[in-house]
Amino acid sequence: MAARNWRAAGITEKIGENIDSFFRTLDRLPDEILRGDQTKSVGDTLLAKLREMGYRDHLMQTSKDMQALDKRWVIVEIFCRVLDAFVAKGGRDEKTLHEFIDAMELRDAETDEDKDKTPKVQLLTLHACKGLEFPCVIFIGCEEDLIPHKTLGSDVSEERRLFYVGVTRAKEHLILTRARARKRYGRFAPVAPSRFLLEIPPNMISAFESGFRPVGEDQRKNMLADLFKKLETNAANQKIE
Repeated sequence: MAARNWRAAGITEKIGENIDSFFRTLDRLPDEILRGDQTKSVGDTLLAKLREMGYRDHLMQTSKDMQALDKRWVIVEIFCRVLDAFVAKGGRDEKTLHEFIDAMELRDAETDEDKDKTPKVQLLTLHACKGLEFPCVIFIGCEEDLIPHKTLGSDVSEERRLFYVGVTRAKEHLILTRARARKRYGRFAPVAPSRFLLEIPPNMISAFESGFRPVGEDQRKNMLADLFKKLETNAANQKIE
């Protein structure tokens, strides 16, 4: 890891010592949350460690007000509660912790069965898809307040880089989708397209404002018939197995 070799990058000793201290904390963290105070849940221990590391203070410094801070910290608390539920099911050990991390990254640990070339749909976050490529990518939620995010997207440049990561994962086909309205506080409200979506030159995209690719009625019926036929075939094969 490049960050551990900070001397080679010409980083000063003072900053380098802070980096080393941070990595020592991370290295100890799994053991501390799994085998520390057994009267506390793994999630509670992790939450306390994050406070001790100064993560909540960092969120406070980067939040515009206390309400924004509370919203961001609630996400951390939910994360810890999900971890507790995962550990309760899988056991309080490192194997469960690794499985939890894989689950949070929306990817499954690779097994021998996963190594076949059968086409699959993968659900990934923008962070988890870095370095990967796919024949077809469907980028969902290209709307303001989602990308860039309303509360977590204070650094617009970083959000733009994330958007770039997402669109450049496609090797052959890229589909960008957005909603016209979303339900907020119990009622639907219109939403604006992402500023990043609007920055794409019009000649580089084909827009379907009706929400679907326009096709003739006969073609639509044939497409639906083919889809139902495939579903019936798959269902029959599963019963045979």
